[in-house]
Amino acid sequence: MAKEQINRMSDRWRQVEEIFQLALELEPTARLGYVKQACDDDDELRCDTVSLLSAYEEAGEFIEESAISSTAQLSSVMKSLT
Repeated sequence: MAKEQINRMSDRWRQVEEIFQLALELEPTARLGYVKQACDDDDELRCDTVSLLSAYEEAGEFIEESAISSTAQLSSVMKSLT
């Protein structure tokens, strides 16, 4: 892969990262609208950023659900010991 192509990919991911980070500062309901506006007519940039946001949100839900489930199980065990 040519150095120029690598630099373009790096610049592209910096754009995705910047839009992603700014979107995270917004309420979840406002994020997609912001991404659409920030990416203007660049469908590839929008798609990459939305994909990253989706993965982030799914990972958060997974961690949240796991923590809630673990807490419930621990609480159940503690009650049975008393």
